[in-house]
Amino acid sequence: MNICKSDMLLLAIAAEKTPPTEFRIWAFGTVKTTKYADSFLTPESAAAIITEAEAHGIELSMDYEHAAVGPADGQPKPAAAWFKIEAREDGLWAVNVRWTP
Repeated sequence: MNICKSDMLLLAIAAEKTPPTEFRIWAFGTVKTTKYADSFLTPESAAAIITEAEAHGIELSMDYEHAAVGPADGQPKPAAAWFKIEAREDGLWAVNVRWTP
């Protein structure tokens, strides 16, 4: 996931706080990054992303260090959270987020 500085999700979770169950992943329009090429999200491309995710019939994971898309080495790849995606008027959102302990 490319997160630009202005759209950064900061999860400062103290023992007495609950992590969010939804948050915006990408805003519509151009997302500028300092590490990767800029990306552009439209309502049509968001719909295509959702269609592709739903075609697999699984939830998406939020992994550590992009380990889930790394080389297949036979080792378990822990996830920080599992979620579904949804398009809203301001972009693509992670919803029904379930955080792992």
